[in-house]
Amino acid sequence: MLHKLVRVGTGGDARDVPDVIDGIADDGWAGAFTRARSEVERVWADDEKLDRMVTLPWATLPGRDALEAYTHEFTAHSWDLAHATRRLAEPDPDLAARALEAFSKFAPPEDRSEQGPFSPVVVVPDDADIYTRLAAYLGRRP
Repeated sequence: MLHKLVRVGTGGDARDVPDVIDGIADDGWAGAFTRARSEVERVWADDEKLDRMVTLPWATLPGRDALEAYTHEFTAHSWDLAHATRRLAEPDPDLAARALEAFSKFAPPEDRSEQGPFSPVVVVPDDADIYTRLAAYLGRRP
C-alpha cells in the first residue's frame, strides 16, 4: 500500500504497483516498511497534492481522500496481522471506529460478493469490540 501511495503521489497510477512484493532486503520487513513510509512522507509533504486527483485501483479521487482510504486499509489490516501473528496488543479503537464509518460509506453490504475485495458481512454480537466489528463488516470471520 505504501508503494501505491508513492506512485499516485508522484502522478502515477496505483494499479501499476503489484499487490505483492518479493525480494525484501536483508533487514527484513521492518526495514522495508520504514523505507517505504519515509518515501510516502517525502512524496506527500507538498500540501498541494492533497487536492490533486489521483488514480487508485478502485477510484479516481482527491489525494487527501486516497490517504484517508489507505489509512483505513492499514487499520483493517492491522487486525489481520495481529490475529495472524497472535500479537493481540490493543490497537487504537478510534482508528477502527473511523475506518468502520468510512467502509460503511464506500463498501456497503449490498455491493459485496465472494469475488470482490470484501466478503459479505459476518454477524458478531452487539457487544463485540470495535476491531471485531470492523473485521466482521469487511467479511472476516473473527
